[in-house]
Amino acid sequence: MNMEVLNYLNEIYAPICAKYDEIRKALKKSGIQIKSGFFNNHSVKHNGVFVTETFPIPVISLNGIGDIGIDIDCVWLEIKLSKEKALRMDYHQIASEYRFEIYGEEDYLCDIYNDEMRVSDITANIENSQETTLCICFYFNNEVNIDELLKVVDTLSSQ
Repeated sequence: MNMEVLNYLNEIYAPICAKYDEIRKALKKSGIQIKSGFFNNHSVKHNGVFVTETFPIPVISLNGIGDIGIDIDCVWLEIKLSKEKALRMDYHQIASEYRFEIYGEEDYLCDIYNDEMRVSDITANIENSQETTLCICFYFNNEVNIDELLKVVDTLSSQ
């Protein structure tokens, strides 16, 4: 392998893998059942347009809760909710604390909510959606700790 390419990739992946290990260890210590691996083909928005990340990133699946992804520029937590539960959430409270998006499980490229939309429109957008399961994806900086991620899980569980 070309050592220049190897060093470049290691420079990118070393902090991602360190965060992955940190989060996995903390989740195991907390007793949450997890599965994890590296997965590619995630869709992300760049300048309002979806692009595909063909490279793999680590993803940790929390049994019965959702997924945590450690991407190059952020850590995300995706939680799936039934439409009924999603309609009961207090999005104004959530928006006051977190950056998030809502999209359908089936049509995941169709935003029900993103930061260019009004929080007050979320309920109507959910009601008008044909989706039965919705995804709420929270975005954090790469320094986020496990306590902050679990706080989001607890917040959604209590609503």
